[in-house]
Amino acid sequence: MNKTYSIFDKYILIRAEDAFISSILEDELSLYPLVKNQTCDLIVDYVNEIDNSGLISSNPSIHQLTTDGFIYHMGAVIARYYFEDAKVQRITFCIKKSSATMRLVRKWMNMQFTSHKEAIGQWIHEHILVPYAFTNENLALIHASAVRTKSGKTLLFGGTGGVGKTSLEITLCKDHSAAFVSDDICIINGTGEVSPNLAYPKVYGYNIQGDASTEKQIFNGRSLLDKLHFKLHAIRGKQFVRRRISPKDFYGSVINSKTPIDAFLILFRCETEEISFEKITAEKAARLNRLVISREYNVFFDHLVWSSYNALATDRAPYLNYDELIDKNEKVLAQALTTIEKCWLVKIPMKINHRDYQQKMVHGLKERGFFR
Repeated sequence: MNKTYSIFDKYILIRAEDAFISSILEDELSLYPLVKNQTCDLIVDYVNEIDNSGLISSNPSIHQLTTDGFIYHMGAVIARYYFEDAKVQRITFCIKKSSATMRLVRKWMNMQFTSHKEAIGQWIHEHILVPYAFTNENLALIHASAVRTKSGKTLLFGGTGGVGKTSLEITLCKDHSAAFVSDDICIINGTGEVSPNLAYPKVYGYNIQGDASTEKQIFNGRSLLDKLHFKLHAIRGKQFVRRRISPKDFYGSVINSKTPIDAFLILFRCETEEISFEKITAEKAARLNRLVISREYNVFFDHLVWSSYNALATDRAPYLNYDELIDKNEKVLAQALTTIEKCWLVKIPMKINHRDYQQKMVHGLKERGFFR
């Protein structure tokens, strides 16, 4: 694999020699536009083993400072950042090696029923591409799903995990002809545009509860063992099992170029009788997102802090500074949100039937003119 894509409004060259990894990456990145004859903003290489040359320090053991960047371990992934002129120029990454027995055990225990290599499309988004976007001064991360309605409105649904972002995304795309833009993490710029994050949506057990047609689509073509795994893991709780599926296969309509944001709605579960929409300022919305994103990406953010720690102890300037970057993230988002029509805090009953929630949210969005 040796292809350049337009991802998050950046030109990113993806390279991999491993045939199995290349096949999965090409499938999972296929919805992004291919580009030719463009200077790359970033080179990403999948390698069999990370180059450990140039090590300076290692504190803690899962983080190493190098002469030209740093190396970090995040779960199954090891990644090395290379810097030039204070910017990330190249990232290499690999999957930690394990025995065949351990791979089978981990696949069965995994909530997605995937091995580490089978999840490479997820890893490249979550551990490489999204963190890279965070390091860019003109981009910000929002913990949100995004769709574009059939009337042309681009809506972002933010909040913590489990509040209903994906469930709302599913009903709008499948039942009301909206187009998919992003699931889980949105990348926006200061002018109020969102770039598609075309990582496969993660559909949890509770997202398809009471929705037989969606459940059938999720499991179409999957093995009996896959289906058995889902049912057994769901016994613990529907939040403990999920499947990933191509947004093109799942929804049909996908946006693959940046689009202006029309509204940002933060979903908030609380003690209330009915769903209500409360207008909030761009500054408050940006502050709420800062608190959420600081926890959702805390594993990567820890490495930014450890990078600064190692740099300070060795009398070096840090390559990246978490405090500066999280401040930047909030500033860019607040600036972006001043350009849109509305920011809302949507208060939702803590105990509400899944289908009732979807239907009442759709009704509320229609009432406010977001689609017909």
